Order: sequence, then structure tokens, then C-alpha cells
Amino acid sequence: MSNVRVCVDVVGGDEKPQVVLDGIEAALAADPDIEVLAAGPAEIVNPFAASHARVEALEAPDVIAMDDDPIRAVMTKRKSSIVLSCRAIKKGNADAFFSAGSTGAMTAAATAYVTPFRYQAEGKKQPVRPCLTNALPNRAGGLTVLCDMGANPDVEVDDMVRFAQMGSAYARVVLGIEHPRVGLLANGTEDEKGSNFTKACFPAMKAAVPGFVGNCEGTDLTSGNFDVVVADGMSGNIALKATEGAAKFLLQELKGAFMASLGTKIAALLIKKQMREIKAKLSGDAKGGARWLDSAQMVEASSVVLRDEQGPLTSLASFLGDIDYRPFWVSIKTSGLALLISFALGLFAAWKTMGTSSRIKGLLDSVFTIPMVLPPTVCGFLLLMLFGRSTGVGRWLIAHGVSIVFTWPAAVISAVVVSFPLVYRTALGAFESLDTQMLDAARTLGWSERRIFTKLMMPLGWPSIAAGTVLAFARAMGEFGCTLFFAGNYAGITQTIPIAIYFEWMGGNTSVALFWVVVVIVFSFLVILFINMYTAHSQKYRERGLSRAERKRAKDLAGQGDSLDPAGGDALRIDREALTELMRDDAAPQGGR
Repeated sequence: MSNVRVCVDVVGGDEKPQVVLDGIEAALAADPDIEVLAAGPAEIVNPFAASHARVEALEAPDVIAMDDDPIRAVMTKRKSSIVLSCRAIKKGNADAFFSAGSTGAMTAAATAYVTPFRYQAEGKKQPVRPCLTNALPNRAGGLTVLCDMGANPDVEVDDMVRFAQMGSAYARVVLGIEHPRVGLLANGTEDEKGSNFTKACFPAMKAAVPGFVGNCEGTDLTSGNFDVVVADGMSGNIALKATEGAAKFLLQELKGAFMASLGTKIAALLIKKQMREIKAKLSGDAKGGARWLDSAQMVEASSVVLRDEQGPLTSLASFLGDIDYRPFWVSIKTSGLALLISFALGLFAAWKTMGTSSRIKGLLDSVFTIPMVLPPTVCGFLLLMLFGRSTGVGRWLIAHGVSIVFTWPAAVISAVVVSFPLVYRTALGAFESLDTQMLDAARTLGWSERRIFTKLMMPLGWPSIAAGTVLAFARAMGEFGCTLFFAGNYAGITQTIPIAIYFEWMGGNTSVALFWVVVVIVFSFLVILFINMYTAHSQKYRERGLSRAERKRAKDLAGQGDSLDPAGGDALRIDREALTELMRDDAAPQGGR
């Protein structure tokens, strides 16, 4: 495919030029066949073109603002980005033109410079006017084409007929509606309703437009009773803005209702995906830009290929390319940090708990272990209450500019809470199984408790600690209820794989949910396999080293008459060797004191 050059107006819209430049970069990255002719002030387009290989600058010192008179602006600002872009199309320097600027100015410039078509009517030449159209969602679950949405406030009857023909062709070819129902926007559905202009359009459209049903009202933009609604630019734009305004009002009221209390906030979290889908349907901004129709060709539907059949590999590649991979990275980042925190806190808690009295030990053990037996939703609710606005802790944090609820740190805290007991319990069990005589012997050698912990307790208890670490990682990776309660479901921020699985399944995207299930299974299997291989390797290495040392040190151990039982078994043999290593390492320092 040969490269397509698109002329882009970088100024004149509601947003800053940087927004358009970012869009150009995204388009260049997504399509290698696109070249861009960036039109705008030299200080904006020249540096941008210099840093991008497929971008050429088109210097346009003048800018047509949104509040400028379209006709006057096109006639007086001949070096504006819109005028120069249309002239570039006319000269063949560009294949297409994109702008977020003044619709009226684009219509005037395109009519004057790009396609100055005329037709003979009533003894004089009339311009062939383009129209703006878009497909609006309706209550029947389909789409309704609206044209014109604002390009032509003043039109003739013949223009309205062409708008209807082009809208009908768009609905049939692009939307796949076999027999589009076309309606004329009026103040009633009766044939005699409407202004004198509307009444003049009615018989002309009835005679020239296949599928013309009759007049329709503003409510039919979303009723689903019509597939195409035709209006002049002023009426169509008013109808469109009124619909968008009603949608924004509805969404604002829903947001206020959901934020009214804790219960409604929780309910909002559960249906957040569905609310986003509703917002995308109702929002004109989310729907995207309008389509510019300046001609239509009537063809048989059977002669149009809407989509090529894809092979299995192509379908798989397309499926994988459409997946949002952010939940995977959020899960990795969250579970990884949570594992580090749980590992450190769990070992420390097990070490300190082991040295306390039995009564205090029982109390601490119950506190540290209870998150493991509580339902995750209970843990999430308690965290929400602790860090929310209703408690002193939450108010203190908010007063100091710290907000934890519904943030990524909240997801990490949730994972730590549910994974910590697994590290703590396995570490405590490993430490309690060690030979107390060996630990006491190390203390008689003058070792500090910290050195005993790092040199004796950790190496000897590592197999059990490693197993607990694997379980803790799996628990943090699969955490759902606590995270959803405390951190929410925010794509790219707090949406982990388990949350994505749930909401994808609830939204009917079973294939995506199944994909994430497979990812979790495979990844968890690989992590567990790695930990097991590492543990087995380290254990084998240690036992092999002890076997070699046994023969060399057997005579020395027999002569020292230590209190260890010579028939103590493998575990005691390892303890014996560890104690011997202590005695050997500390022999010289002890003698020097």
C-alpha cells in the first residue's frame, strides 16, 4: 500500500496544539503508511517536523478561531491553517485533511478551494454543499445517522435531498442497514408539520429518496424508529447539542447519586465498567469526530465487501492486539511490592513472636493470622473504614494531603494484608522446629540475636520459608475482594487481573476473561516452578557439602563429647554441622579475649 499523506491542522480547536501533536505521534506509530503535513505556526510545526521522519511542516501564520465569521475568515485569512490545508489538497500535496477547528470555516474553505462544484438551478449556478454526519446510539440497540449536524445553516431543498441520499448510502454501506428508514426532522410526525422550508422538502425527499418514511421529531434521534434523520445544519446542530446536554446532565446526576454514601459508592464500583460503556454511548466527545460527506454512490449491497475473512492466526493476532495488557503490569507491580513487604514483615513478626511469653505469643499469633481466615471483603471493608473519612486516621491523612482509598497504594496494602499471614505462619513454624539446644549454644558463643537469626534460623528454615513465600505471592497475585473494596476498579491503576477477569465476564467478554485466566495459571506455574527448583538446588547443595564435611569432622566431633545425640537423624545432623561451624568460626575470637 502506498503512503497516504494527511494534512493536519494543529491549531484552532478547543484544546492546546500539543493534544493534536500527540495524536499525530499516535497515528504515526499505529500506521506506517501514513505521512503527515502539519499545518500551523512555524514555531510549532517546524520543531515537530524536524523530530519526526514522516512529518512535513506547512507554515500557516494565521489562525481561524472558533468565534470568527467563517466566510469572512476564509476570505481574509488566506494564510490560515485551514485555508492552506485545503489548498494543499487541491494542489495534490495531501490526500486528506483533518481539523478540530471551525466547522463553518472548513465548509467554506473546502467549497471554495477543494471541490468548487456547481449545479445549474433556476438559471443560476448553486454550490454543491457537503454535510456533517455521525451515527448516534439509539434505544433499539442500533445507530441513527444524523445529517447535517452543523455544516450548513442555510441550505436549499436540493441540498436536503442530497443529504438524505448520502445519509442513506452511509447507513447501508458502512452500518450494514439493508433498507434504511429516512426521516425529515420537524416539529411533529404529521406530513403537514414543519416550517415552509420543511414542507417544501417533504415532497422532494419523498420522490427522490428510497426508504423515506416521513417527518420525525427530536426524540427520534434516539428512539430507533429511524435509521437516518435529515435536517438543515442549524436544526441538526441544535438537536445534537440538546441531546448531548441531556446526556451530560443525566451522567452528572447519576454520579452525584452514586457518590452520596458509602453504600452507593460500593454499588458504583461494582457497575463501573457498565457506567463507562453508557458514558461512551452518550458522550459526543467519547464518540469521536463527525464524518464529512460530499458525495455518495448508490451500489448494490452485495457488491460491497465490508470485512475480509480472517484465518486462525490472523484472528489470534487481532485478538491479542486488541487486549488491554495493563491489568497484567498492575498485577505484577502490585504483587511484587506486596511480596517484598510481606516477606520482611512476616519474618520479623515470626522472629519477635517466637521470643515472647506463651500468653503474649498466643495473642500476637491470633492478630497476625486472622486476615488469613477472614473473608477478603471483610478485610477490604475494615481497611476502607480505617483509612476513610469517617475515622481519625483517614481525616489525619487527608488533612496532610495523603489519599489512600481507591489508589494504587491501596491495592498494595490490600495484597499485603492477605499475603502477610502466609509468610508469618510458615516462618514461625520453621523457627519453632529448630533445635533449641543449637540456638542456646550459639548464644553461649556470644552471638547476638540478630546474627543467630541471619546465620542459623534463616538458612535452616529456608525450605519452609520459601514455600510460604510462594503461597504469599500466589495469594497477592489472586487477590480480588479486598482490593475491589479498598482500591476499586480503575484501569491501569488498580485493576488487577482477577478484577479484570470478573468485569470482563460480567460484560460478556468471555474470551478476554478466559485469556486472563490462562495468563494467571501459566505465570503462577512458572513462578512456583522456579521457586521449587531454586529451593531444591540450594538444599541439595547444602546436603552435599555436609556429606563431604562429615567424614572430615567425625573424629573431632567424637573427641569433643558434645551433648548432641549421635543418632539424631538427618535434621539433627544438619544442626550438628551448623553448631560445629559456629564453634570453629568463633574459636579464635574466644581464645583471644
